[in-house]
Amino acid sequence: MVAFKAFLVALVVSAVNGRAMLKRNTESAQEAGQLTYYAPGLGACGYNNGDGDAVVAISHAIFDPATPGGNPNNNPYCGRKVHITTANGQGQNYVATVVDRCVSCNPGDLDATTGVWGALGVPLGVGRASLTWDFI
Repeated sequence: MVAFKAFLVALVVSAVNGRAMLKRNTESAQEAGQLTYYAPGLGACGYNNGDGDAVVAISHAIFDPATPGGNPNNNPYCGRKVHITTANGQGQNYVATVVDRCVSCNPGDLDATTGVWGALGVPLGVGRASLTWDFI
């Protein structure tokens, strides 16, 4: 019985933390950080994506606290759309879908496919681009 109560308390705390993190990102005006790129595959959300897909990975600092019961496939950020605006490059705007978590990203950073980079008009050779983004 004690173990069951401990489980329930942990579940409630996890749900509250996930809601708080989700609320933080849906009500904030914008996140600012760096755009990097990666070769996607089977991501933390359980989706299999390729280089040409309009998908991104968000920072583990945002993603992980919202993961219910340790199963990233059920993370509420999975499938959420983000609106991205680059500061260097051509100042392009683009909408992509969250499908993964980025271990090396700071909270405002996004890791994107090369397809997203191309759509934003940023040459891959620069390696990093300043950006702002927010959840839609």
